[in-house]
Amino acid sequence: MRAPIQARTEGGSTSGMMLGVMLNTPGKNIACAIYVLIWAFAGVSPAAFGHDGGHNPLGAHHVEWGGPLFDRVMAAGYVETFGTEAYPRTGPPRIQTNHGSRCVTASHLLFDIADRQYYDIRGASTLTFSFFAAKAMRVQLAYDAAGQTEQWRWIELADDSQPQQITVHLPDARFINRGLAQADFALIAEGAVTETDAPDASHEFVLCDIQLSAVSAPEDEQEVATTFMFTAEGEPTPVRLGVYHADTGRQALPGDNALHIYHYDRFKRQHYIRSLWDSRDPWPHPNRHFIYAPSEYHVDLAPGDYWLVVSRGPEYGIEKRRVTVTPTASTVALDLRRRAGLEGWYPGDGHVHMLRDSPAMNAAIAQIASAEGLTVFNLLQMGNPQQEYFQQYAFGEAGRFSHDGAYLVPGIENPRSAVLGHTISQNIQKSLYRRDHYFDHHAQFSGYQHQGAVTGYAHVGQGWYNEQRGLALDVPHGIIDFLEVMQNGQIKTDLWYRFLNLGFKLAPMAGSDYPYLDTPGSVRLYARVDGPFSTEKWFASAKRGRSFVTNGPMIDFKVNGLPAGEEIHIDGRSRLKVIAKITLAPSLDTLREARLIVNGTAVATFTANSQGDILIDTMLEIDRGAWIAVAVSGARYALAHTGAVYVNDQQLGHGLKDKSDIARGMISYLQQLNGDIRAGDELEYFDVAGMINTLWQEQREDILSKVDATIAIYRQMMNP
Repeated sequence: MRAPIQARTEGGSTSGMMLGVMLNTPGKNIACAIYVLIWAFAGVSPAAFGHDGGHNPLGAHHVEWGGPLFDRVMAAGYVETFGTEAYPRTGPPRIQTNHGSRCVTASHLLFDIADRQYYDIRGASTLTFSFFAAKAMRVQLAYDAAGQTEQWRWIELADDSQPQQITVHLPDARFINRGLAQADFALIAEGAVTETDAPDASHEFVLCDIQLSAVSAPEDEQEVATTFMFTAEGEPTPVRLGVYHADTGRQALPGDNALHIYHYDRFKRQHYIRSLWDSRDPWPHPNRHFIYAPSEYHVDLAPGDYWLVVSRGPEYGIEKRRVTVTPTASTVALDLRRRAGLEGWYPGDGHVHMLRDSPAMNAAIAQIASAEGLTVFNLLQMGNPQQEYFQQYAFGEAGRFSHDGAYLVPGIENPRSAVLGHTISQNIQKSLYRRDHYFDHHAQFSGYQHQGAVTGYAHVGQGWYNEQRGLALDVPHGIIDFLEVMQNGQIKTDLWYRFLNLGFKLAPMAGSDYPYLDTPGSVRLYARVDGPFSTEKWFASAKRGRSFVTNGPMIDFKVNGLPAGEEIHIDGRSRLKVIAKITLAPSLDTLREARLIVNGTAVATFTANSQGDILIDTMLEIDRGAWIAVAVSGARYALAHTGAVYVNDQQLGHGLKDKSDIARGMISYLQQLNGDIRAGDELEYFDVAGMINTLWQEQREDILSKVDATIAIYRQMMNP
């Protein structure tokens, strides 16, 4: 990353001025503002940061268009930025001349405005776009706003073959490089917002020029050195931190010692909590930008009042405090107190992507894990049939690292496809990646389990990558340990419940899938460890299902004194005692209800007491095999779910007596593999579009033979 850009990004200021920039194009002097939307990191080419293709997971590349207004114009194979997404399917942008102007045809573009001209805007700004020969009738404009994290709007285009100028007024743009590839704004054609194999005219726009003008407010008063001291139960700790001006809501620019976090293909200091999905993580301020701060954080602030928002994971909740910065240097101390938690239970994020190709990166990553209150940080090397990303410098013991109670453990998310779903193997000893057997999950899962790894599927229930097919194919063979049922602030239980009802033992898993979906630790798995902590004990409990997934609620749950993951054997009708206590830090949410789940059905519901906790103390009468769990929901966003306690009878185990409907559904998933596959469903379409269909055809017969053998298992369940 270039030093001048870095310096401005992390604390530069711009004097008050009137700024107008014109792009000089042949035959015209039209200002075109185009904000290429590429989600937070996809827009940077490998060369821009000295990385090779394996360090460029979004397929980002430079576009030779723009002029002096921009430091760079970018495009990518997948875009997510400022609250919107793009799935380009028409190839890279194309340059051509229209009516004497040098124009670009693209599905999306990302724009990094030259910081030397325009940075940290304090007033209104205006973007004027010159579009030509409208293809898409609407284009999304997304931009870096001052007081909120996700700001975008539609630009309506006329159905006209003539050039058309569109002026957009932005009262709140800030432009401090917080978007993907350091972008300040982005443009996305309407048709590129969704995945498709057959892009039409709405997938592209033609842009010929841009004009940008703005009035910057006068500089703030002289900034003064301010120090923040953070502790948790009296011990120094890094934290997630927001510092916002009380009047304007603007986030303070990061201090020089703000922690770096690796985001796709570059390090950055400012991040934000997404609200793109149905559920939003709690944050008690409308501005959801934040940084990670060390225990002693130094930043220069203008005198005045600020809101300070601090968190360290759900056990500590979120602290919000108003502070006053005086004209003289000052220190503010804040000690976080644990508001919830369970002795002997340790949190981990099961699904994180960060490049870690050298041990030199360990300490910085461990500080991020510690700032989120995480014990286990599963760092997954990620791949597709063509390429691997987020490389780990070693697997096994050589690739582990621990510091101050945070443990970095390498794993892998590969194979990944929209044919059979995305697979995860945690705590592996070495990679078993093979392109020539890419769709043979059986061989790879078996090999990873032989290494002592914990295996499962990602994004279960999200409906993105056909994981139901892979699960239907793999679960009956005993090579799957978990289903990642918690993600995006949601818990998707349908597939999990169905496999439990078929009589299989499967543990729940929670994973943020940072940087693609959530912030690290936004959802997490708590696993029980008896005695001194070790990662091996943690993974053993995660594999067994001696765990619960959560974004806040803590669940202490037992059946006949046994926790989730354990077995109870019965012979005929039995009465079982179910006890649970659910707690939640009040600053996150309030508990609404806990549901006692038996074989996928809520048989009883419990609400909070006057202290805000939920207590379950009940007898459950069981006359056959079953599985029992507890699901929790809050008033606004809080969710949690335990693993299952298995109640086995001598004949049926814990599954349903009649499995026919479920087994028939699994067979229908497997029969989908007889049809064609869609390359357009692949996230890294830019990597695999030209080869994945061929690869599938080469390996298809072998997979279909496994399909036939697995269908026979399901048919036996239908006719025991």
